Amino acid sequence: MNYGPIPNLQLHVIAPLVFYVPSEGPSSYGYGDTELGIKLRFVQEGAWLPQIGTFPLLEVPSGSHDRNLGSGHLQTFLPLWLQKSVGKWTAYGGGGYWINPGPHNRN
Repeated sequence: MNYGPIPNLQLHVIAPLVFYVPSEGPSSYGYGDTELGIKLRFVQEGAWLPQIGTFPLLEVPSGSHDRNLGSGHLQTFLPLWLQKSVGKWTAYGGGGYWINPGPHNRN
């Protein structure tokens, strides 16, 4: 679900149903990790200036880690996005930093 309560702000929620099917062993299904985010545009596009915003996300460990339906750890994504339009052309992109705790995970 995405909802824009005011200009330049969007609230974001993903409530996933996960179906885990390994090549060997039992499968499982159920509620996964919930994704929460806030998209915020803080620079409007100008003649030479790109549009700039951020879209931080939280992956809340709501899925069962024991049943392989979730990570078992809070994960955070902190991105920066840019977009620029020239005539009929639009270029956009960005990047960010994942905070991904837990065994064998890397930021």
